[in-house]
Amino acid sequence: MILGARLVPALVARIGDRGTITLGILLGLAGLVAFALLAADAPLWAGVLVPCFVFGFTAPFFFTPASAAIMAAGGEDSGAAAGLFQSMQQLGGAIGVATLTAVFTSRAGDGIEPAMEAAMLASTAFGLVLLLLALTTPAFAGRRPAPVTT
Repeated sequence: MILGARLVPALVARIGDRGTITLGILLGLAGLVAFALLAADAPLWAGVLVPCFVFGFTAPFFFTPASAAIMAAGGEDSGAAAGLFQSMQQLGGAIGVATLTAVFTSRAGDGIEPAMEAAMLASTAFGLVLLLLALTTPAFAGRRPAPVTT
C-alpha cells in the first residue's frame, strides 16, 4: 500500500480521480481473479504473494481520490461528509465480510478449494459493482487538484 500511495498524486494529476480509481479497481480485480483461479499446487510466490501485492498495491488508487472527493464538500459539510464516508467504509466492510462468509460457508461442504473460489468470485462481483459506481459517479468526473504554486 505504501508503494501504491506514492504513485497516486502523480496519477491523479495525469489521469484524474476517475482514471486513477478505475485503474486501481481494474488492477485489484486482476488480483482477485488470480486468487480465484489459484491452483492448489501453485508456488507461493505466484499463487499468493503476487496477487496479494497487486491487491494491496492498488488499494490507495481508490481510497485516496475518493477521500479527496468527499472532503471537497468543504465548509460546514466537511465534517458530515467525512463521518458519512467512514461510516460507509465500516458498513461496507461488515456487509462484505458477512456476504463472503455466507458464500464460503455455502460451498464449504464441497471442500476448501471450491469454497475459496466461490468467495473470491463473489469478491470480484463486488469489485465490478465498485467499477460501475466509479465510472458513473459525478463526483469523480474531471476533478483535478489545484496547481501547486511556490
